[in-house]
Amino acid sequence: MPSVPLIAIVDDDDTLRNSLDNLLRSVGFRVQGFASAEAFLRAQPAPETACLLLDVRLPGMDSLEFQRQLEAVHWRIPIIFVTAYADDNVRARPCCRRGGLFVQTLPRGGPPQCDRGGAHAVVTPSTCHVGTAKKVGLPPGGAAMQEDHPCVCVVDDDQSTRESLRNLIGSMGLNVQTFASAHEFLTSQRPDGPSCLVLDVQLPGCSGLDLQQELAKGEVQLPIIFLTGHGDIPMAVRAMKAGAIDFLMKPFHDQDLLNSVAQALHRGRPMAPGTHTSAAATPAAADDRHSDSRHEDRHAAHRFDGIIGHSAALRRVLQQVELVAPTDATVLIDGETGTGKELLARALHTLSARHARPFITLNCAAIPAGLLESELFGHEKGAFTGAMTQRLGRFELANRGTLFLDEIGDLPLELQPKLLRVLQDHAFERLGSSRTLRTNVRLVAATHRDLLAMVQQGTFREDLYYRLHIFPLTVPPLRERRDDIPLLVQHFAQHYAHQMHKPIAPIPAEAMERLVHYDWPGNVRELQNVIERAMILSANGILWPQVPARSPGARSAAPVAPQLETLDDAVRAHILDALRATNWVVAGPHGAAARLGLKRTTLLCRMEKLGIVRPRAIPSRSRQAAWP
Repeated sequence: MPSVPLIAIVDDDDTLRNSLDNLLRSVGFRVQGFASAEAFLRAQPAPETACLLLDVRLPGMDSLEFQRQLEAVHWRIPIIFVTAYADDNVRARPCCRRGGLFVQTLPRGGPPQCDRGGAHAVVTPSTCHVGTAKKVGLPPGGAAMQEDHPCVCVVDDDQSTRESLRNLIGSMGLNVQTFASAHEFLTSQRPDGPSCLVLDVQLPGCSGLDLQQELAKGEVQLPIIFLTGHGDIPMAVRAMKAGAIDFLMKPFHDQDLLNSVAQALHRGRPMAPGTHTSAAATPAAADDRHSDSRHEDRHAAHRFDGIIGHSAALRRVLQQVELVAPTDATVLIDGETGTGKELLARALHTLSARHARPFITLNCAAIPAGLLESELFGHEKGAFTGAMTQRLGRFELANRGTLFLDEIGDLPLELQPKLLRVLQDHAFERLGSSRTLRTNVRLVAATHRDLLAMVQQGTFREDLYYRLHIFPLTVPPLRERRDDIPLLVQHFAQHYAHQMHKPIAPIPAEAMERLVHYDWPGNVRELQNVIERAMILSANGILWPQVPARSPGARSAAPVAPQLETLDDAVRAHILDALRATNWVVAGPHGAAARLGLKRTTLLCRMEKLGIVRPRAIPSRSRQAAWP
């Protein structure tokens, strides 16, 4: 019985090397990874190595010299050169002449391009099989691996849009068929082989969603990418639940569509013209569903850089991120400390139409209250003591981009009306200036506090809470996604091994079991620190991470409201007590003003100054969690 082929990967990028490792193992290969050409030569890899995946750009010994070194020791092995840079086809051409296959992977996971001695062809996971490299041996002048190009069907009633999409998708080397209506598509003969459908939502007669339902009734297994000129989130939810691959809002970025087409073709199954075969009727249906799941995980890894995991709880959050990212809606991210709220905020920015614009961050808890207004809105020269020059605020720096306000629950009450004004009117003034400035900013806020409880206690403005709470995202704590812990441990172990120039040490099953069952009150950040400490202490090639010496589940909740430290805090609390005792009646002999010994107008003035507003009926937290 033949042994499982062994593939060697030489790439200095840990993330890409790990992605290739997971991809090849998922289809049954054995894999060895090396961070440099020198490491590969020192390790003296197994002679049964079937193929070598080699990065064109390497530190130290470059790929051409590495190829010469292999020839010098008479080690004839098929080589596939991999790069993410379009201009590397010139650099890699001498390597290809010596016997190699050149593959260019486009940014953000687009379909790779294959160049073999001047020949150029699209290569996708369905058309490029590493096992073929062993079979043909890739001799000098050998042929690249090819197959019939997949076909993309475009349905849009606008002729100029159809032509633009034909040219864009055709530039990838794919066949493109265009249709002006859903009826025209349904009555046409569709192509053999892998294919997908790029579909406009608004079509004359039968709409895009209606066409999706018709295909589903006929059991046509065709991946669909929806295009729309309207940011309709409920419509996107219905389409995605019905099985759509992606939902792009016009105008979209070309690369976003190409990425979605690449993912759709990965999932596409051969479909004979006029035949409708149910996936459940094929013997390999279960394996195909698992394969699709793996493709989705790899696609998510490209779209969510730095976010590690495949648990159901995490996938639900990432699906919501993909839905809201193309819009300009304000997003409030809620989660415990160390869960990765900033990573989600960056993902929202990366997947939005603003991704080429600035992503500006500000931690409201890290800036003294007296300086926070200047940080947010800027100041003019001489606005206060020490203001020697003009300073731009974060809202100006983030213009046309995204502003991430971390720990929004720590924003002082006196600044909350100014933030509310910017969110509503997109206007503000710098400190020391009467000139009104306008800004176009998408706001993403995050907190570990219970803002709803703070509203009820009068320490957070109710109107600002509802303005921020347009699209809430709750990041699950690590104890609710234990399936992700082994992946995170492996990721951090590889990261620190590379950083400390240590070999990647295996983790005993007993130690991994303790890590999985620990409750991690500090979440991913605490796990990262534990792995870093274990890597420093690792000896004899074994990694023994030790969980902290606290009982699992012993968590101390952060206080919702700050302690009373100022006179304003004491006055605010006293007024609130009087208002609650009188059921928020201000005037009259039994009102709060009489109880406090103040005039009605004086009390109203102080309430406005301290940001005290009468709360409306506030829904329970459990009801808000029902957001789809």
